[in-house]
Amino acid sequence: MKSPSITDETSAEDLFTQMSVYELRGLERKTRAEIEEKKQELRSMVGEQYRDLISAADAIVSMKKAAHAVQSKFDLMQVACDVDTIHQKTTKIKPGNDSGEDNEKKRYLYVSAAQMKLLVDVPEQIWHALENDLYLEASRLFLLAKMVYKNLQIEEDVPFVVINTFPVVQKQWDAISQFKLHIIQRAENHLKNTSCGAQVVTESLLSLMMLDDATLKDSFQKLLSMRMAALTATVEVPKSKTTNTSQPKAHIMQQLHGAVQLIKQVITQVWSIFILKTSSLDQPSHTMPKDTELSDNFISSYVRQLQRTFSIQPIENADQLYLQSLGIGSPASCTQPAISRIYSPNTNVHLLVRYLPESIQKYTPYINLFGEDRDAMRLESVQQDVSHWLKMSTDLLTEKIAQLLTECADIKTLLDVRQSVWEALIDDEVATNSQATVANDSHVWVSACRALFGKPLSIWHTILKAPFNQRLEALIDERTKLIKSQADVLSDYLAENLKEYANESDLGSYIWSSQPKAKEHGRRGEQQSAYGFVLPPITSTIDIAKLKQNVKNCASCYPPTCRKMQESFDKAIRNTLSDYQSIGAALDTFTEKTDMPSSTITSLFSCSKDTQYYLKYHHGKCITAVTEYVERTLEMLSSFSKEAIESDQDGARSQVIFLGRLARCIGLSSEDLLIAFTHKTPHNGLQYTLGLDSYADRVQAYLDTQNKFISIYHAANELWSEYCAAEFGRKLIHMLEVEQWNELNTTAVLWQTMQNAGDAEGMRLPAYATNALIEALLAVCKEIHSAHSGTLDETSVNMLCSKLLETTKVNYETMLAEFLADENKLTEKGALQLLFDLQFLSKLLQSSTGSDPLKTVLNQVKSKIDPINMRVFQPFITTNIERNYSKCAVMLGLLFPSSRRPASITRKHASSTSELPNILPAAEQVPRFALLPIGHQTSSILHRY
Repeated sequence: MKSPSITDETSAEDLFTQMSVYELRGLERKTRAEIEEKKQELRSMVGEQYRDLISAADAIVSMKKAAHAVQSKFDLMQVACDVDTIHQKTTKIKPGNDSGEDNEKKRYLYVSAAQMKLLVDVPEQIWHALENDLYLEASRLFLLAKMVYKNLQIEEDVPFVVINTFPVVQKQWDAISQFKLHIIQRAENHLKNTSCGAQVVTESLLSLMMLDDATLKDSFQKLLSMRMAALTATVEVPKSKTTNTSQPKAHIMQQLHGAVQLIKQVITQVWSIFILKTSSLDQPSHTMPKDTELSDNFISSYVRQLQRTFSIQPIENADQLYLQSLGIGSPASCTQPAISRIYSPNTNVHLLVRYLPESIQKYTPYINLFGEDRDAMRLESVQQDVSHWLKMSTDLLTEKIAQLLTECADIKTLLDVRQSVWEALIDDEVATNSQATVANDSHVWVSACRALFGKPLSIWHTILKAPFNQRLEALIDERTKLIKSQADVLSDYLAENLKEYANESDLGSYIWSSQPKAKEHGRRGEQQSAYGFVLPPITSTIDIAKLKQNVKNCASCYPPTCRKMQESFDKAIRNTLSDYQSIGAALDTFTEKTDMPSSTITSLFSCSKDTQYYLKYHHGKCITAVTEYVERTLEMLSSFSKEAIESDQDGARSQVIFLGRLARCIGLSSEDLLIAFTHKTPHNGLQYTLGLDSYADRVQAYLDTQNKFISIYHAANELWSEYCAAEFGRKLIHMLEVEQWNELNTTAVLWQTMQNAGDAEGMRLPAYATNALIEALLAVCKEIHSAHSGTLDETSVNMLCSKLLETTKVNYETMLAEFLADENKLTEKGALQLLFDLQFLSKLLQSSTGSDPLKTVLNQVKSKIDPINMRVFQPFITTNIERNYSKCAVMLGLLFPSSRRPASITRKHASSTSELPNILPAAEQVPRFALLPIGHQTSSILHRY
């Protein structure tokens, strides 16, 4: 069913005729709902805009009314200011017509106006005082404004209420009242300023006492707490380092100077403000009992003046140097009345001041010096509090300065900073050590320390010396550890650069390089330095100097890699020695910069004593580091096993040879090592070595360390000798197994017939050692030449010979046990050749004439020879051995220690001896000395081969 609706043409009568009552009621409800919906839509469309329109209309009406009121006031002012109208009214007024009520009203009006004028002008003056850090002046103005406001509130018998009549009074006071906390905070923060003198500090404390109801003790504690906060901020290590890299020590000096200045100011200002009597400013008293009440001090005198006149009078003789050193002078901010400072200079102050109430004109504040308990401040409590503050400061600075000094990366920078601190403290230090100054208290610092601590105080010894010395010791330890760390550098080098130093294990290719071979690598380039020497193509000073250096290095058998590691070691010592020079030079520089006698300067700051101590400390650490380097190197050498060296596992044999060569290089040719022990340089004066041991002891310590390096060289040679002996033993075993030691012995072909032998005429006996034995010995000589050239010392040669003898004994005993078991393997003929070989080895390798290691083996061989024949053969065999020994002297000369070198080894004797016709001279006689590795024309002797 379609819901009924109302159209514009439909009338009420038609609806009643057309619809039933039920339908009409439904239509009514629908119509009413639509009406409400339309209302809501209308409200939402108008909404807040309607309210805004109403508010705007009301504002316009109010503005219209205000404009009309202002216009009427202007009209009244224009009429009131009309000169003609005023003149006419004054002529009509007769004297005595003013009523008493009008005069009284005008008087109160002028009084109120003057006070309101003061309230209006005070904020500007307070801001001006705060901008100039005049906190006492700002406090005076605030208290005066507060008094004016209270006076306007409590006036009695006033014909009209000022506060209600002039609302600006309350608003102005609301603006002024906010200054209280601002002044207190600014005054407290100003106490952190280290550039403030005692006068400014006193005024800031007085400001707190007037505004914050602080007592004398409270102000004293506030001063100490704020100065502690300032000290913490001064020495705080910056998190982000934005300092100038060209002068890394500038900010450290600045912070330390600020800390020193702050500590000095706290002590001197506490003394001058709270202890020094105003009656003895010119001549301060020497001592006071500990229970003395501090009521006649500098700040108390100012409090009394403020309570009496609300101003501070200038101090007499304020221009004296002594008072100026205390920071006490004429206070320029509070000598005038506070009221006169409120108004501008162009204002007629007297016209306004005369209308101010007498209570305001003569206002003075109440300052409670000792609090409600009336407990006076005593000297003992001040001394205890300052001592406690100094202890806290010492703990703080010890920690912070230690962190700050970590930015000093080297000893010279640290010593420069220390010298800067000394220069800042030298006047006080001199006064502290001067008996005359201490006796008459003529120095502010000495007087303050005696009053507070009972004795002179040295800031350097009390606070600063410990962190500086700790940092100096740490830097010395760090720099000397660089010497020890060279062992780690060496270890890493051995692990990572095997090919580089393994190529130089054969010194022959390094020392005896030919000139054509060197030319293949370019002209006079850096690559030529890898070879021993090259004759300079042109005769220039530079080339000749390089040639001399190359010849020197070749003669010493120090290849480039060895020199590289030695230079690294020497550089570490050289850098450490430069620090040693800096320690001594710092004392010289400080002495030169001051005009005092050297005897006086050396006693200041204990600089001479400390310098000698740290020179000795540095010297000891340097020696310890060198010793640790030696021990670490020896540990590296001991880590190589015999099996690893024989198999050359990971280049073990090259590493052992390189370590021994490096130890010999450092021990014999390092000049820096000598200086590190003796400190005997042209730059070192007597003051550099006063704290050290005697020169003889230092030289002996150097010789002991040199022997340690040589012992490493011998230890490396011992490992290398074991390898050589093992290789020699393998060749001996091969020789004994391959050769025939019976009638078929091949060496017997070279036997010689002995002549002039009596009954033994025509007898053939061994004259030469077995060829395989000579080859084995020659292989040992080649290994010596390859690893050490001619630098192997006698100790190492004897050690090698002993190892070879021991190997010979073991191998021959093993083989003889097998030969003696089978008679066919060893006959008398073979035994004679074995006997000759063994006696030749004993002659060649035995280092002493004592017990023969091969005696047992020789007896076993002799047992296979007829005893009667043995007696006949032995003299001839001995003679042949001597001859063969001389013949092999040139070829096997590297096995001969200097003590056992045969006399016939010389060229002249060998070439002229007819008994040894087959011994060739070592070299052909030429005009040039041919033993040095210097290139020359090819000798004709080489063409024979």
